[in-house]
Amino acid sequence: MQIPPESQQTPMIKQYLEIKKDYTDCVLFFRLGDFYEMFFSDAVKISKELNLTLTGRGKDENRIPMCGIPYHAAENYVSKLIAKGYKVAICEQTEDATQGKSITKREVVKVVTPATHLSDDILIDQDNHYLAALYKNNDESIALSFVDSSTGEFKCCVFESLDLALDTLTRLNPKECLIEYEKDITLTINCLVSTYNPLPVKRAIEKFCSFFKIQSIASFGLDSHDTTIVTAWAIIEYLERTQKNSCEQLNSPKLYQLSDAMILDPQSIRNLELFNSIYDNEKKGSLFWVLNKTKTAMGARLLKQWLLHPLTKKEDILHRYDALDSLKADILSREEIREVLNQVYDLERLLTRIVAKTNNPRDILALKESLQSCLQLGAILTHFDDPLLKEASHFFNKSDTQQHPFNTLIKLINSALIDPAPVVISQGNVIKDNYNAELDELKQSFKDIKDWIGSLEAKEQARTGIKTLRVGFNKVFGYYFQVSNGQTAAVPDDYIRKQTLTNAERYITPELKEKETILLNGEEKQTQLENEIYSELISLISDYINPIQECAKLIARIDCLQSFATIAQQKNYCRPSLTENSAELYLSHSRHPVLEH
Repeated sequence: MQIPPESQQTPMIKQYLEIKKDYTDCVLFFRLGDFYEMFFSDAVKISKELNLTLTGRGKDENRIPMCGIPYHAAENYVSKLIAKGYKVAICEQTEDATQGKSITKREVVKVVTPATHLSDDILIDQDNHYLAALYKNNDESIALSFVDSSTGEFKCCVFESLDLALDTLTRLNPKECLIEYEKDITLTINCLVSTYNPLPVKRAIEKFCSFFKIQSIASFGLDSHDTTIVTAWAIIEYLERTQKNSCEQLNSPKLYQLSDAMILDPQSIRNLELFNSIYDNEKKGSLFWVLNKTKTAMGARLLKQWLLHPLTKKEDILHRYDALDSLKADILSREEIREVLNQVYDLERLLTRIVAKTNNPRDILALKESLQSCLQLGAILTHFDDPLLKEASHFFNKSDTQQHPFNTLIKLINSALIDPAPVVISQGNVIKDNYNAELDELKQSFKDIKDWIGSLEAKEQARTGIKTLRVGFNKVFGYYFQVSNGQTAAVPDDYIRKQTLTNAERYITPELKEKETILLNGEEKQTQLENEIYSELISLISDYINPIQECAKLIARIDCLQSFATIAQQKNYCRPSLTENSAELYLSHSRHPVLEH
């Protein structure tokens, strides 16, 4: 695509090209007022992909192709491009257009990729959303790390060969994979592939330890697998570069160990129909479809992991069986648990949106409601003596429920946010009265004017005798009096005609305009102050990242256990007897769980 010589480029096009050169592998959404515009080859390509009208700027050989989308509809278009395998760089105006002395300052605030697109329209509650990275060692072994940036899950491992690593990737089904620049690695999975330049192991470890504020990778049990840190750091760096935030939602990385679980190859997963029916590739007709009685998204995702990684250690299996026995036997407590879990939102993904600052006030209220429900589990779980259930009981009861740290957070959110809250903070009227003295004082300062305007219509009808007179407001003219054409002769002298309509006239008065200016300036200050208060609230909530993550893991485990216990009770499944001294399997009166369902 021919780019005009610099002498013929407008300041805006120069700015666009300067930003674009750092994001050559992305479609650049360039904010101009209420639209995101695309230029040059991006415009030609994306206009076809999204069926947009291709327009242009300039004439003849200097005509620049362009197309655009309304900013408020961007999410839908981004989702379509991500589904087609594109990356999208979102370039916003980062200063008020009226404040800039020359061209408005703009910069990329986020890069959206298949593995980092956290829109509710894209994410499936029951599925993980992985970003993986591979690194080939000198001995031909393969280091692999993977992250679900929507939940914070972070795992690392090393495989003896590329084939074993690719088998694991097939099971994980990542949305995106990072491979070393110019390394001969051919992926057999369908995902977006990006390249990275690996750091030397020692340097990667230094950066990794600094990020997680630890002295040694031994803290995470990774000291004997140090090359995995190359891939782990590649992922962190990629997320920081694309998301433009500190990625605080990432859990402490753990070693992805397959020694305690059965290794299922992709063909077996398909043939066993663990997650999808061979017949139509739908969830219905799969083992997951039968066994999934979970009540939370976190539980459903963990259930998939349990089915994908069956336990092989007798002791671990028996511990799980013991918990199922306890839950199966106590139907009343189990149903109480299910009712509570039904009120818990997806804590992992709520937390990610909070950390990434892509949340809205309703997310914060959902977090509060979820934590309130989680604390109710404490009293229910005290009925069980099973070790797995007691661990959760101790977490939710922590000496005295009234002193639980979540109560402080719940009280904070309760005191701060209006419930129900608007979807977006920019609309204002989000923060409760008596939470912030400065905000209360500001709102009181123009309350009298709101009351005056609220009573104005009745007063003016009485003063003028015009019973059809109305007080209205729009963003163009502000507040006005509207009088139908048949009543205009009765309009008082202090009314100033502002607009003529087909059946009416609109007027203003100097007093009305004076009050309007005070009110609108005050409301603008209120919205700005509420934004600042809301940002402070998000920072305070971020201090609870670790306990909320721990809570989410416990909720997921309880949910899986109650799911197994519920289906076992409903279908009259029995507990197997295990032995380590025989390779024989004895089945009596057995039934196929999927076929009978």
